[in-house]
Amino acid sequence: MEGGTMVRYHIHHIVRIVICLLLFLPIIASAQSWEWEELPPLPEELIGFTDYDFNEEGKIDVLVKSKFREELPNGWSRDTYIYELSPEAEAWVKSDIAIWGSEQARITRPWWNSNLILEISASRLQWIGGRIVVRSAFAAANGMLPYLTGATLIGDTAYLAGKREDEKIFLDIDLSLFAEELNASQENIDTLTEVYPGPPLGFPVLASRNKEVYLFGGEVGDEGNFTSSKAAYRFTHDGGWESIAPMPYPLRRDARGMAQGPNHITVFGGVGEDGAYLVQSYHVITDTWIVDASATMPPTGASMVMDGHPIVFSSALDRGDDGRLRVFRGTYVSAKNRLGWLDYTALVLYFAVLVGMGYYFSHRENSTEAFFLGNRRIPWWAVGISIFGTSLSAITYISIPATAYATNWVTLLNNMGIVMLAPFVAIWYMPRLREHPVTTAYEYLEQRFNLGTRIYGSIVFIVFQIGRMSIVLYLPAIALSAATGMDIQFCILTMGLLATLYTVMGGIEAVIWTDVIQSVVLVSGAILALVLIVFNTDGGVSGLLTQAYEADKMHMVNWSGDYTTAALWVVILGGVFANAYPAMADQTVVQRYLSTASEKEATKALWTNALLTIPIQFLFFSIGTALWLYYRQHPAQLDPLLQNDAILPLFVIQQFPAGLKGVLIAGLFAASMSSLDSSMNSLSSVLVNDYYRRFVRNVTERNALRAAKGLTLLFGMFGTVSALYVTTFDAPLLFELFLKFLGLVGGGLAGIFVLGTFTKRANGVGALAGAVVSALVMFYVRQSDIHFFIHGMIGFLTSLVVGYVVSLASGGNPAAKAVS
Repeated sequence: MEGGTMVRYHIHHIVRIVICLLLFLPIIASAQSWEWEELPPLPEELIGFTDYDFNEEGKIDVLVKSKFREELPNGWSRDTYIYELSPEAEAWVKSDIAIWGSEQARITRPWWNSNLILEISASRLQWIGGRIVVRSAFAAANGMLPYLTGATLIGDTAYLAGKREDEKIFLDIDLSLFAEELNASQENIDTLTEVYPGPPLGFPVLASRNKEVYLFGGEVGDEGNFTSSKAAYRFTHDGGWESIAPMPYPLRRDARGMAQGPNHITVFGGVGEDGAYLVQSYHVITDTWIVDASATMPPTGASMVMDGHPIVFSSALDRGDDGRLRVFRGTYVSAKNRLGWLDYTALVLYFAVLVGMGYYFSHRENSTEAFFLGNRRIPWWAVGISIFGTSLSAITYISIPATAYATNWVTLLNNMGIVMLAPFVAIWYMPRLREHPVTTAYEYLEQRFNLGTRIYGSIVFIVFQIGRMSIVLYLPAIALSAATGMDIQFCILTMGLLATLYTVMGGIEAVIWTDVIQSVVLVSGAILALVLIVFNTDGGVSGLLTQAYEADKMHMVNWSGDYTTAALWVVILGGVFANAYPAMADQTVVQRYLSTASEKEATKALWTNALLTIPIQFLFFSIGTALWLYYRQHPAQLDPLLQNDAILPLFVIQQFPAGLKGVLIAGLFAASMSSLDSSMNSLSSVLVNDYYRRFVRNVTERNALRAAKGLTLLFGMFGTVSALYVTTFDAPLLFELFLKFLGLVGGGLAGIFVLGTFTKRANGVGALAGAVVSALVMFYVRQSDIHFFIHGMIGFLTSLVVGYVVSLASGGNPAAKAVS
């Protein structure tokens, strides 16, 4: 079979596979709500119980009150016990642990460790060896809190709410509560002296979210004449107490709250006007409440909640036919959004255009010069947009609006670093790069220094890109799957197969021109999204600006000299040095500089990217703030389990017209593909030029081109398979390792390029020494409190200074070609 026929054969088969994947997508549409199931009832001798929790073995622990009081050998007696229900078990089993309490006792425990709090006596309980053990009592309970009414946990810190003589609620912090070798004592209790700003209160609900304590409801008034409060408050260590939006409905005494998803606190035990028990959810970003009318709770006497797990309820009021107390478990079911047939049609057509472009350019890829550099004939404006489009990955496109939606505009000025760095790259670095006949950035390092620096630079790039490929497919796929209901593996397969196909066929030309298309689609979609958001909010543009200003959502500058915070100087300097690596040492960018016809054209491409960045970033931050106002006015449209990064795709699915939403979702696919295709082509370029041609003799052009396409195919398959594999384990951990690696070596590698460009006497020994010392320093810096924005600056300057000093100490390099 001839080469052209073989290519067309594979194209047809891959296109058929993608179309079949689209046709067999699950189309699901349902509303979000709570669903309830009944568990085995409690033993008949129990007259009521006060609280319960999960343990690490999946059992349910219940604190109960019996009809019978048991006499103990030490003269004490008890009528409170812990019962357990194992998964799939048909009956409850009594624990042999001794508990003293009352009907107001509660158990509080976070899901991420094995500690519990028995609130009535502030006892510390812990799961050890599969059973509960009483560890110690809190010092806060020893005379400090004669009447404890609530508790919550943040990490290893317990927050206890109770009444003192002044009848005010206050909090005590036990900083060593969960230290295994220590018991809580008066010396390690911090008392928060600032009382909450409301009236004397009893039976509030305490919950925690993002290291903040929330207080909901409670009873106010004189003894014998209590009324239920709807008030709500938030406590932070920096800002103290503040009032937040009140609840729509009051709470029962046994109400409980839990952190749900990334930004909601769900409170169970609300009482509706008709007496029905309701579920109310508070959104911490927009300061709004929603009432799930479909989530009417079963009759309840007490409740337990835990983030990310089914919720268990029990009724002391509604017994079964046998008189035993009934137990219910609730599960939250998220809404499933879907695309229509017009949207899937738009997806197929969009993908067909990408594949068609790869096929068109395949007829021109007859050499490695064409495959890697497009025969150096690509227009500067297309190259500039392509550089911008590659940096505008789907991760960026999704995460920037999410950042502005959840916080403010402080990080916007970080992008000024690209503009501030551009003159240095254009005036000093670009001429040095273009005067050498190179295909990769690391060829320049060998010509300037030695082979060791070339190998070091290329290895750093290879490891970085291999680690990056799975992430740029996986993270956007999570958001797309959450917002659209598409299967996450379908998203990854579609992006990986298509990007591999058109990149193998069309080389760098297909990469750059598809980048141009996806950049136009994404920016146009972003503009349309902003228009639709503002159009669907009360008050329009003026209302958006007014409310955003009042809520400090457009806060942009922190005037501070503190290097541990996002101060103005930290943000801007961090942006300059963070962009030094991609602008000078990243082959995916340098390769585009080299694909233009001249140094002048490459400089124009550089400035195109720099000047596009600020207005487009401003657009994305505006979208995030507008989304904050939209969902503040329409809180019921939020899914409590949805991550912040899915907020823009969620709006697209909910509000974009049919067909257009398919185009923008396709654009989000393409944004991920643009990062993947750049990695594939550049990795192939580095391996072919920095290793294959460098170390293998008599390599023919034909063999080099075959190797280039084969390696591109191999990397595409690897990126797709690794992204699929990431779906089976802890992806955030992988992403964290990826960022740590970049932080350790990125600044040091950029320092090597600056040494070669701006100094005459730097040599290879000094350059490598600077890079190694920079990595060691960065390992220490990452353990410190220094803000991560300036980690790159520290690594860069360390590499530069150490590299130059070692170069001088080792004899320098007077013959090096560099600027004065």
